[in-house]
Amino acid sequence: MATALTRYRRIESMKVVRMWRIRDESGGARAGSLRSPRRFIGPKPPAPLGGSAGDHPSERRGRLKRSRIRWELRQNVPARWEPTYPAAEKRALFSACLANPSRNRIRPPGAHRMTDPTKRTDVKAVLRAKALEGDAFSTWRFLTLNFVDTTFKEDPTVADVEVDLAFTPGTPVTVTGYNLPKLSKELGLSTTTKKDSYDLVVVGGGPAGLSAALNAGTLFGWSTLVVEDRAPGGTASTAINRIENYLGFPDGIDSDALCFRWYQQIQHKPTQFEYLSYYKATALTAVTQSDVEKTKDSHLIPKYKVKVERPHDEKDDSPLEIVAGMVLIATGVSANKLDVDGLDAYLTKGAYLTALPSDAKTVKKDDSVVIVGGGDTAAVAALMFANEGAKVTMIIRGKFDHYQDMVNAHVDQIKAQKNITVVAEEEVHYFEATNNELTKVFHGRARSQKNPSRPEQKDCTALPVKALYILIGGKANTEWLKDNKDLKLLEKKVTGWPNQILGTVLTGPASGSAWPGPKDSKWTSTGSITATSLVGVFAAGDTRDGTVRRISEAVGEGGATTIDMNGYVKTNHDTIIREGKTLELFYATGDSE
Repeated sequence: MATALTRYRRIESMKVVRMWRIRDESGGARAGSLRSPRRFIGPKPPAPLGGSAGDHPSERRGRLKRSRIRWELRQNVPARWEPTYPAAEKRALFSACLANPSRNRIRPPGAHRMTDPTKRTDVKAVLRAKALEGDAFSTWRFLTLNFVDTTFKEDPTVADVEVDLAFTPGTPVTVTGYNLPKLSKELGLSTTTKKDSYDLVVVGGGPAGLSAALNAGTLFGWSTLVVEDRAPGGTASTAINRIENYLGFPDGIDSDALCFRWYQQIQHKPTQFEYLSYYKATALTAVTQSDVEKTKDSHLIPKYKVKVERPHDEKDDSPLEIVAGMVLIATGVSANKLDVDGLDAYLTKGAYLTALPSDAKTVKKDDSVVIVGGGDTAAVAALMFANEGAKVTMIIRGKFDHYQDMVNAHVDQIKAQKNITVVAEEEVHYFEATNNELTKVFHGRARSQKNPSRPEQKDCTALPVKALYILIGGKANTEWLKDNKDLKLLEKKVTGWPNQILGTVLTGPASGSAWPGPKDSKWTSTGSITATSLVGVFAAGDTRDGTVRRISEAVGEGGATTIDMNGYVKTNHDTIIREGKTLELFYATGDSE
């Protein structure tokens, strides 16, 4: 019977094994290993190194194994599951592995990472403008965050902005002018069916909001709508730190790749929940009886009304009013701004509140990039721009050293990077612009409680700048809730309590949340960890007071919130579910456990 021999290498943390697989005509296979030399076909490996016949068998096996590994390296046979290294580097890696058996990997971290998809394959965009600033930059950032492969072309003949969309398959479309609502529509970002009411409205499409929406649709069958003003993933979509602690990704995953998977789930599972793109919530109010009478689609009797409109005062069919039986507040945090006069005039014109990997591709060698901030995100951004050849200056209010807000590894990398300059215990005080574009910043001593005055501009140091990135943390994105006096927000930090941001939503016992127990029962729920002071309104993710600001935490919290919601619906099903709806039968029979 004719046989074919296939040779491959399997790498398991500490162990390298050369395998041979013999296939016959029937497709069967049998495998050999290093201990089965009789199955080996090909160049004969060298004999074991030295030794006498009286050596212990384990010593002879060790020499045999090292000898065969060295022989394999000399053969330079491409392996299926390992990266291609120069021969010298291969020898060094395997020698280190043999010399130190306690090592848990034989390759540099990240060398074996797979390439995760981050772009849509059905559309490509060409953005044309005089320069990548202002409206053009905002359009480019919108397309990038929504996973559209975008190319910028400088065109002095374009009055404002033009975007050419090439669909595969489909008819090309050109969007003229700064019109993000139309771009959102052409790209099919929203999946709404425009129901007159929903069981649940999730305000915020970050990890907590999307996780809650997915669980609400799959576990309990509630009609659910997610409202998001930026892109799938919310604040997580702008994170530049590689995610190394998310379950299911042993090699880690970039945030844009993870958010792209969430986007794919939104598009592929529209029946589980609906998604309203590029709208922001502006108010939360109670419904009137007339609002209830006008609706029929939801299982739950509408209780709240969420007013939404386009960001940046853009008008088309906005504002809209969405009514729902329950509301989840998952709006996360928004970026902090510098306390410097005139900053708003330069945003997207030399000053930016977020840094993306695609931004690094827009800088040239020796361009001056200023990073304001001393946290982990600022450190990653500084290293990202420095690796592209830019001259980076980090301005930090505090001291620059280990055990601050930056991880130690990044501190060491920044100190070793020759094109990164760190200015500690100072802050930016003044701007200077040319043709409405930021060209220079002035930094001086950092203000403090003892000396809160701002230094004069003549006493500050001038620094030319091509791009200024302000990465100084975030604030609770709850401005739209402050007119609702019945919803309790954090107004004063508790001394010694970590992870507190003013303006976050109080939940659980701190909010005084409670709803009545079942009929003929003296039991009364004190709410849950995600229930707010408003009955039927919940909060999750970074917008909830006391949460741990991690993506994995937000995903789990979103799922836990739906369990709390289920407890609320189960407890009150006889008063909050419309008569004749199938959901009433579901909860009345106790199948909701």
